[in-house]
Amino acid sequence: DLNTPVKSDLTLVASWKTKEFTVSFMDGETQKADSQTVEYGKTVTAPTAPTKEGHTFSCWKKVGSSSPFDFAKEVITEDTVLEAVWDINTYTVTFDYPDGQKDVEKNVFYGGKVEIPKDPEPADEKYEFLHWTADAESKEEFKFDTTPIEDNLTLYPVFGIKKFTVTFEGDVNISFVPEPQKVAYGSYAKNPNATAIEGYIITGWTTDKGVDTPFNFTSSPIESDITLYPIVKEELTLKFYDGDVFKYSSKVASG
Repeated sequence: DLNTPVKSDLTLVASWKTKEFTVSFMDGETQKADSQTVEYGKTVTAPTAPTKEGHTFSCWKKVGSSSPFDFAKEVITEDTVLEAVWDINTYTVTFDYPDGQKDVEKNVFYGGKVEIPKDPEPADEKYEFLHWTADAESKEEFKFDTTPIEDNLTLYPVFGIKKFTVTFEGDVNISFVPEPQKVAYGSYAKNPNATAIEGYIITGWTTDKGVDTPFNFTSSPIESDITLYPIVKEELTLKFYDGDVFKYSSKVASG
C-alpha cells in the first residue's frame, strides 16, 4: 500500500497482468462456436468445424481478410472475429433414359434448378413422353420450375398412350359445329350428333373435303390428328302411293 508510512529502505516490484482478448467465431451474424478468451500473443484453438445445410465448411478467416486464418501461427493481439467460409455443394441429377438411350447427368448447385434435357423416345409408337418423375411408383410430375435441388436425384420418364385430336369442320347447312374429340392411339372416334338445317341432311363425314367417300367410325382407328368434313345433301321427300291412295313418305338425300 503506497499510503503505508516507510520506516526503512524498501524496494517495490511492479506486477503486470497479461492482457486478454476475446476471439469470436461467426457465420454472418450468427455465432457458430463458443468464444474464447486468449492472452496477448497467444494462439487460439480451432473449434469443431461447423455445419451448414447444402454447404461444406472450408476454413475460418478474419473479417475483411481473404486468406484462411492459421491457428498454428497467428497470434492474438486484439479482440478478433473469425467468420466461417463455406463451399456450396454440387449435386448430380441423373435422367434415367429407357434402354438403348444414354442417360443424362447434370450438376446443380445446392438450391438451384436443373435444366430440362431433351425428351426420351418411347419404345412403341403408340406411346408418347409425358413428363419426368422422382418417384417411379407414383409417377407424380417433377416440377422443374419450383423444386430446388438439395441432394443427388434420379428422375424417371413417364410415358402414356398418344392422344390425337379429331376435328369436325362446319358447313353453312349444318346447325352447329361438333366439339373436337381426343382419341387414344388405335381407338375410334365417335360419330358426332350433328344435324343439318331444314331442307338438308348429313349423310356422313369425310377426310377429303368435297368428296363423298364417308369416314367409317367403327373400322378406322385413329393414329394421327385428322379433320373430318360433313357430307351434306339436299333433303328430298319420297311419297309412296297405292294407286291413287297415299301410303307414306320418306326423307332421302339428293344424289
